Amino acid sequence: MEDVLDLYAEPYDPQRPKVNCDETSKQLIGETRQPLPARAGQVARYDYEYKRNGTRNVFLFFLFPAMGIVLLLAAAMAVLWGILRPLLYRQV
Repeated sequence: MEDVLDLYAEPYDPQRPKVNCDETSKQLIGETRQPLPARAGQVARYDYEYKRNGTRNVFLFFLFPAMGIVLLLAAAMAVLWGILRPLLYRQV
């Protein structure tokens, strides 16, 4: 773990840009009943029942974090590779 933290602490080098990646899976849900609107002194009410609409993977890429550039991509891995490959394997 310390090696990774040391790597993050290194100064920005345009010849060796850092690309950080993380992945998570999210469940997509929908309402089965219309929520009851808020009334005076009460918040809106939602039913506990839900409709499952599948899951999706979310990929988060931090490109050049030392420069503060962040790119969020949510797509299939094949699509992401097509977008990121030119960035990662560019001629310097």
